[in-house]
Amino acid sequence: MGPEFRERLLNVNLGAVDNRTRQEVNMFLTAIDKNPPIMNLNGYANINRKLISSTVTSGATYLVMLMQFRLSLMRKAAIASRRAAAANITVTSTAAPVFY
Repeated sequence: MGPEFRERLLNVNLGAVDNRTRQEVNMFLTAIDKNPPIMNLNGYANINRKLISSTVTSGATYLVMLMQFRLSLMRKAAIASRRAAAANITVTSTAAPVFY
């Protein structure tokens, strides 16, 4: 749970609820503090929110780079095809007529 949720739960008026509910809220807060949402990959890495967000960020950055690379290749191909078409037009227009 995020710190915002914890703060909200701490700000609840526990005087307005019965003793059993007050105990449940206190036990829940203790469980949150003692058991953060972290998984371990057999000692290799901890999987937590920070790892997940950094992985998503890296993936998004990689996709942006791939799109930019693709766009540059498409622009180069378009320029090359225009140059080839322009060269072909000038070659055919300046060529001597062929008589059969």
